[in-house]
Amino acid sequence: MHITVVGTAHVGSSADVFESIAKLHLSGLRRVAHATFGRGVFWRQVRGCKPIRLDRSTGFDCCALPFRDRYLDALVFDPPYSARSETSYRAAPQMRRNYGLGATDIQTHDQLLSLYFRSAREAYRVLRLGGVYVLKTQDAVSRGRQRFTHIEVALGLEQLGFRMIDLFVLVQRQVLPISRGNRQHYARRNHSYFLVFRKPLRLRSESGVVRALSLAEKTAPF
Repeated sequence: MHITVVGTAHVGSSADVFESIAKLHLSGLRRVAHATFGRGVFWRQVRGCKPIRLDRSTGFDCCALPFRDRYLDALVFDPPYSARSETSYRAAPQMRRNYGLGATDIQTHDQLLSLYFRSAREAYRVLRLGGVYVLKTQDAVSRGRQRFTHIEVALGLEQLGFRMIDLFVLVQRQVLPISRGNRQHYARRNHSYFLVFRKPLRLRSESGVVRALSLAEKTAPF
């Protein structure tokens, strides 16, 4: 018997890489929700898994999901990837629709991390023991400083009680633009990450989760 091996790095679209993620980590699961479904781009190539579609247009946001404790088998989250102060006017409609955020709600990278951690706490609540949490993220330069968001998020979610079990890198097909400046300070990011976590079979106490959330927010950046 032969299988097609799935690699960690993919060149293409979110739908391309998410198809592989679904095959490895969502196959056979019944109660799967996408907290920021939007137009459903992730699911265009997925077969055999129909997610519960949630976003602000359905009246819910990622920090207040309509499920009882330990209800879901898996949860998918596609948050904003950077503070939006520089592009707030263009991003505002999407931010309001998907996250319940106005144009000025996320002005700093640390505020963005806070959204990650608060939504992760809600994910921890609604996932069953052994449940899967998939999120997409991208590193950023914030106020002239490199912020390796995928590392910050991975460490923060480990503190909350999750265990990271897989990582996928999505590389854009587009050719990088030519800059009008005469100097480049950092490599231009043309990739993003899908991080896959599992809620352990042995549950951490709720008080422990609250303490971990507080610690994660206070210590960001790590």
